[in-house]
Amino acid sequence: MKYLLVFLLFYFQCKKTVQQRPLYNIAHMVNSIRQVNEFLELGANAIETDVVFYSNGTAMKTFHGTPCDCFRDCFHSESIVNYLEYTKNITTP
Repeated sequence: MKYLLVFLLFYFQCKKTVQQRPLYNIAHMVNSIRQVNEFLELGANAIETDVVFYSNGTAMKTFHGTPCDCFRDCFHSESIVNYLEYTKNITTP
């Protein structure tokens, strides 16, 4: 009986763990390569980037500008090519 109880407790705990949904720590307004490194080191497992486009719809650069969140530097920027190449290189296994 004792072993059955231990088995049931273990089974339901494992079942509960398997059904949990992932938790994402999304870094907001990450618009430079330096910020990518900074926020990943702080534990982010996803990033949000602001992209500026040319009038023809082609992506130009990462940039937020004003208005922005309180106490944040809104003027970090990177060329879109450099930014995407860098993020591709650090995320490719």
